[in-house]
Amino acid sequence: MKTTKHLFLLLSLFLANVAFSQNTQGNKKQEGDDWKSAEDFKKAEPKILEYIKWLEDNPTANQDIKQQKSQVVLRWLTAVPYLGVVEINGQFIENVQDSKYKYPNGLSTTYMFGKAAYYFENHNMDAVKSSTRGVIALITFYKNMLKVDKTATNPIMEKYIKLQQENKLEEFVKEELKKSPY
Repeated sequence: MKTTKHLFLLLSLFLANVAFSQNTQGNKKQEGDDWKSAEDFKKAEPKILEYIKWLEDNPTANQDIKQQKSQVVLRWLTAVPYLGVVEINGQFIENVQDSKYKYPNGLSTTYMFGKAAYYFENHNMDAVKSSTRGVIALITFYKNMLKVDKTATNPIMEKYIKLQQENKLEEFVKEELKKSPY
């Protein structure tokens, strides 16, 4: 069942990427149209990291701006020739969604973008460390949502925050990944 959810998440992100680019851009030149070589993608890395961090810090910003920045990041992630697939370890997102979190939209991309940010910050894709960075992205998203809506609490997210404060988040992620069917 979890593998099905994992595939559904990846397919949903891909279809959202395709639909958004078709619906909003038409024949207009899009950011990233000039990414042809590995060198082009490397040059774009600082901008992609900037967009990822902006999206983490501004979950309640104008929807059009968020969608535009997300689209550019997704285009980069789906076309970059040297990174491979940024896997979504669904258990960290599903736990929050299963607990009836008030704002589930954006959790999958926030987690995936957080993992990608780890790559930009460290130039490797260590599974535990990149997944931990993905959870930290979820924490950042959650804390910023709480600034706007104090009722948007979630026990799973509070657990992640506590683990982070106690410097136990990475160990928790490591143990969860060992149990993961993903």
